[in-house]
Amino acid sequence: MATVTVHISYKGYLAVRAGCAEERVGLPLGSGFAEVLDHVASRCALSPEQRRCLFVSIDNSASGEEALGDGDRVTVAILVGGG
Repeated sequence: MATVTVHISYKGYLAVRAGCAEERVGLPLGSGFAEVLDHVASRCALSPEQRRCLFVSIDNSASGEEALGDGDRVTVAILVGGG
C-alpha cells in the first residue's frame, strides 16, 4: 500500500496524551483531514467529545479537502474554554 508521510505537531494537552510534541506519520495515499482526525484521536485516546474539540491546521492545504502530500505539516490542538 502506498503511503504519504506527514509531520504532526501536537500542542498542549495533546502533546502530553500523545507522549511527544512531534512525529512523522505514514498515512495511506489519498489521506486528508478525516484520516488525520482518526490518527490523532486514536494516538491520544480521545473520547468522542474531545475529538469534537480538536483544532487541526494543515499547511499547504487551502481548504483541508485536498489529499495530503509528502512532507505536509499538520498542527493539532484541543480547544479549551473557560473563564
